[in-house]
Amino acid sequence: MVLVSRQSAVVTHDDDPIAEILREASQLPPADPRREQLRSDAISSGVPFARRLARRFAGRGEATEDLEQVAAMGLIHAVDRFDPGEPGGFWAYAVPTIIGELRRHFRDKGWSIHMPRRLQDLWLQIRDEADGLMQILGRPVTAGDLATLLDLDESLIVEARLASRSYAPMSLSAPVLDDSVLADHIAEHETGYERVDNELTVRRILQTLPARVRRIVALRFRYDLTQAEIAGVVGLSQMHVSRILADAMVTLRHVMTHDDGGSARRTLPAATRPDRSAVLRSRMRRSPTTTA
Repeated sequence: MVLVSRQSAVVTHDDDPIAEILREASQLPPADPRREQLRSDAISSGVPFARRLARRFAGRGEATEDLEQVAAMGLIHAVDRFDPGEPGGFWAYAVPTIIGELRRHFRDKGWSIHMPRRLQDLWLQIRDEADGLMQILGRPVTAGDLATLLDLDESLIVEARLASRSYAPMSLSAPVLDDSVLADHIAEHETGYERVDNELTVRRILQTLPARVRRIVALRFRYDLTQAEIAGVVGLSQMHVSRILADAMVTLRHVMTHDDGGSARRTLPAATRPDRSAVLRSRMRRSPTTTA
């Protein structure tokens, strides 16, 4: 009979058939086919107890079947690594191995949101100790009780308990009051504030541009005129309008991406500054009677 304490650290045994099986296997030549059969027999003998160990971890957000498979893997590792010459018997070695495999599963695979390993391990330790401590105290266990038992700072216990909420977050489809679901009570991403902020920023930056450039930008993007139409309105060539718009966009993008909140006026590239001779030539082409 095998007896395991709650901490699974103390194991006593009146009979250890698996140790005997593995001891017999160790005395056979490596190529002897009976070694594999004895290994299978040892694993089969240990599966029922490994499953009982797995069920101790049930109710923590993982399916019992998954936990039993993890425990079986821990059993296989124990069978393959056990040294029959070591004192204490098979289960003294196997139980910590199986439970370590279960803890590793919860730590590495169970958490929906990644948490620091120290908090994951501490939470599992708290879960192991809390039930037994509550039976002893006869009341709900406080963070101070656990801190005293584990010889830790109480703030660490509180932090681990808060972190445990990330193990299996509530589904957005979970029902809440008034026949609604959780998603109904969570604020959506509001883009209006960002849109207003961008608009105010653009307005401020536009004031740093020369008046003629602001007019051309407004005609293009507010009134949706083509470059040819803008050229006719402002008396410039279409190529010149295109160059002014391109340089204005470069300036606006630069300020928007590197804006430091300052109010310093920025100068445009030379290409966007008024070209008086070009204006005069354009007007003369349009009307022979136009003078400078």
